[in-house]
Amino acid sequence: MFLYFLSILALCSCLITILFLKFTSLKTGNQHQQGDVQLSTLEFLKLLKKSKPFPVGKVKNWRVLSCLNGVRVWTRKFTLNGGKEFSAIASFIKLPSSAQVVHHILKDASKTAEWKPGVETSSFKASERSTPRRSSSWMDTNVGVDQVIEIITDAVFHENNDVELYEQVLIRHYFREENGCCWILESSIEKHEHMFYLIQPLEDVDTSLLTILSYPSNSTKSSGVEKMVSGHLCSLKDYFFHRKLKATPFIDLKLPSKHHAYRGFEVLSSSDDEDDNNIFQQKFLQLHPEERSAVIQKSESILKLSPSKLSSRQRTLSDNMSLKDLSGSDRSRPRSLTHPHSNNSTQEPHSQDNNNIVKSASSDMVLKDDGANVSEIDGKAEIFDQLIQNHQPPSPLVSPEVVDESLSEISDLSESSSQEKEDHHGTDDETHAREVAKNTTLANQVAAELLALVHRVSNLDLKATARQQQDSTGGWMFCGFESDVVVIKRQFHNINLSGSYIGKGIIQASPQAVMDAVKNPRTRYTYDDSLKKVDILQHVTDKIKIVYYSNEVLHKFKKYQYDWCVIQSERQDGEKLVLSMESVENDLPVPVGVNRLKILPSGWIIEPVIRDNKTVSLVTYVMQMNYGMCTDGAADKVLIDEMVSKQPLGIAYLRQYLRPPLAKTRKISPSRVHHSKKTL
Repeated sequence: MFLYFLSILALCSCLITILFLKFTSLKTGNQHQQGDVQLSTLEFLKLLKKSKPFPVGKVKNWRVLSCLNGVRVWTRKFTLNGGKEFSAIASFIKLPSSAQVVHHILKDASKTAEWKPGVETSSFKASERSTPRRSSSWMDTNVGVDQVIEIITDAVFHENNDVELYEQVLIRHYFREENGCCWILESSIEKHEHMFYLIQPLEDVDTSLLTILSYPSNSTKSSGVEKMVSGHLCSLKDYFFHRKLKATPFIDLKLPSKHHAYRGFEVLSSSDDEDDNNIFQQKFLQLHPEERSAVIQKSESILKLSPSKLSSRQRTLSDNMSLKDLSGSDRSRPRSLTHPHSNNSTQEPHSQDNNNIVKSASSDMVLKDDGANVSEIDGKAEIFDQLIQNHQPPSPLVSPEVVDESLSEISDLSESSSQEKEDHHGTDDETHAREVAKNTTLANQVAAELLALVHRVSNLDLKATARQQQDSTGGWMFCGFESDVVVIKRQFHNINLSGSYIGKGIIQASPQAVMDAVKNPRTRYTYDDSLKKVDILQHVTDKIKIVYYSNEVLHKFKKYQYDWCVIQSERQDGEKLVLSMESVENDLPVPVGVNRLKILPSGWIIEPVIRDNKTVSLVTYVMQMNYGMCTDGAADKVLIDEMVSKQPLGIAYLRQYLRPPLAKTRKISPSRVHHSKKTL
């Protein structure tokens, strides 16, 4: 009985063992049937043609396997003729280039190392076209074939920091279909691996869809194929997005000085290093992306601000005078400006223009322009013109008593020389009229250039790249936003050209109040800290004058002086109040140690806008300096560019100067105005 039960137990054990071995063999066979797939190039291409798996998506029985590197990775099962099954992995991405360009880049072995991860070098081993065949195979005779040798780097670093390199030989087949689709098949003979690239044109111009398909083998797991496919796609996308970028060459690296010390958050002064010139752009680029977008939004609100629609006015010139009444007028723009001469030998050290500059430079009053004095004392014009020839800047500390005494002396000289003036009266009037006509034409052209420049820059797209901004506006680009002032800079590649900046902001004052402030040259002391001297050399008309400026820049405990002489004019263009200036040539000698600069069309444009039911001013300040004639071009460029870069903030300083509580205290009382007119 015992032997009977023992035999039954042995029989059951044998059956269980046989069934287990059978199940194990079947499972191993299925895994081998699914995973160990070895396909030739022709078999793989025939399989793709038969199954038609493109486009990759749910429609073609693809399912999302994972999401790597920002792209979806899909998988699908393929069945071979023998009943074997294997899973393929594919992914796709949109590229900003045409299908033909992408196809050319993928075929170029010299550029493979620039986009293919892990490739150290790549070169052609052989290149040939497929020979014609008489078979009915779908592969056309135009299919190209070549061999590429790739040097692959091992991603694993050893303890001795050596990187293993190995060689991989790929056979590539490529073709361009009649409908514009292109494909490339990379096959590794040793590993029996295939990677299929399909490039399809899209409706958008210069765009294409790139799809990569592969499958795991004995040497490559499914997760490895996922990473490889997604990595190739993202690397190609990054390559095509940045392949045409041309950055400024980084030639030199400035090392810190031995005596360099941390100075905290001190305000940069003119003695700082030359690398801190463009402080506005540095601050803007260092902002957080959200803060940067907020700054761009504020800047756009100022740039796109439209002036208020007030009562329509006709366009009038500030110096509206008929050139037909001026005999011998020259309508061409003068390139040189000389002061009129007089035969009178009597000279005095002061001219009538001293009334505007003898008062203290620290005065807070916004003086009205008194250029009309020239027309009021026309009988003394000849003596004044002769006195201007001295070009001796008067001292700003002269008292009003000295001025009154000088005026009385000038009046006596005028009466004593009245007989001599009658002989030359006709000639001097003609010369003066011709000079006024030339200056008027010059002033009008400068104002027109200034208005055209501001109109072009007002269409600046701040969301575009710096290169696109420069191309659309002739070199102008957004630089930063400081103290509620939009700063725009013109970029020049030539060191000997100019430094040009534009500032645009809102001032809580009426346009006429702002115009009354900026048209007085002495008010420049309030918004230009480098200004040291201002002289009015000549009143051409009541709206046009010749002004001399002298500035001083402190750099590394050394002072540098620059000066310029400009023609300043006032005009009204519709609702816009325009104060324009540009350099003029004259016989004013250049002092020793001073570099004379040339001012390109610059000035102020003031427009009325409505804010909180109040009329305020939209102010645009343009400053353009040419420093090509300086003695040391590179060194002077740094100093002058630093000086010019601070000019847009003049709007912020002028805004503070014209604050309502302070502006009221600067108004001149009626009695004082009446006394000043009586004195003149």
